[in-house]
Amino acid sequence: MLGRALSSQLRIIQIAAAPLSASANAHAAIPSAAVRRLNSGQAQSADAEPEKKLRIYTRTGDKGKTSTYTGERRRKDDELFEALGTTDELSSILGIVREFAADYGHNFDAQLESIQCILQDVGSALATPLSSARPAHLQKTAFSSNYVTQLESQIDSMEEELPTLLNFILPSGGKTSAFLHHARGVCRRAERAVIPLVLSGQVDGEPLKYLNRLSDYLFVLARYACHKEGKVEKIYVRPKTDKYERVVIIRVAVAVLLLLRQLPLAVAPVDQHGAPASVRIDQTLAFASGQ
Repeated sequence: MLGRALSSQLRIIQIAAAPLSASANAHAAIPSAAVRRLNSGQAQSADAEPEKKLRIYTRTGDKGKTSTYTGERRRKDDELFEALGTTDELSSILGIVREFAADYGHNFDAQLESIQCILQDVGSALATPLSSARPAHLQKTAFSSNYVTQLESQIDSMEEELPTLLNFILPSGGKTSAFLHHARGVCRRAERAVIPLVLSGQVDGEPLKYLNRLSDYLFVLARYACHKEGKVEKIYVRPKTDKYERVVIIRVAVAVLLLLRQLPLAVAPVDQHGAPASVRIDQTLAFASGQ
């Protein structure tokens, strides 16, 4: 399943990366000519050459390898494709979040749609390893630093409406909030997957910065959604030791004392008060057993 998803996603990235706008604010690929005609309402003439249909399967990955945007053939379990697949997973979860958010009438759907498009740009950058990229590749898949600034601005805006965070909170606060926390966790996993690629010089560091800031954004957005829905954030409370755990602790202590009782007197002939150690142990054992 992952291999098929990666193969399909890579083909989309390879097509999308080619016509990427050079503008720093471009969030997605420029549509193909056929799509542009459909979007503008122009009908295709009868004598026009039909657009070649993109097949979702190619059979080229049936032996466990697939291609980067630069044409490299790598195994599908390569760390590059692991990172790419995780960003794809993150985008899928954000799609679920958007559906829940729509049910509650939240006002951040456009932000999440933009983020999903930017995650496609992250994928394009990851699929363009620097070791095999030509200048034309890098120009088409360049990742803008403006995306990070945009997230920071949105974080600051939401935090102005939120109560001060005083405790660790648990993933909770309604379905939208809970799934945003899930998305945050997957985003952190995507970040961890990208780190080796950056440290080894395979990809640029801007996508890594974006994923780092995106996890912060998703955390704040989860709190924001909870607040707007009037739900309650569950906070972390250290679990209290229950009766069963106390019994276990007492039994372990008794076993240790019994062991000490059997030690030769030369080990501990007297306690700090000058009494024989064996007497003090007997008294402790009697107390622990309730006698």
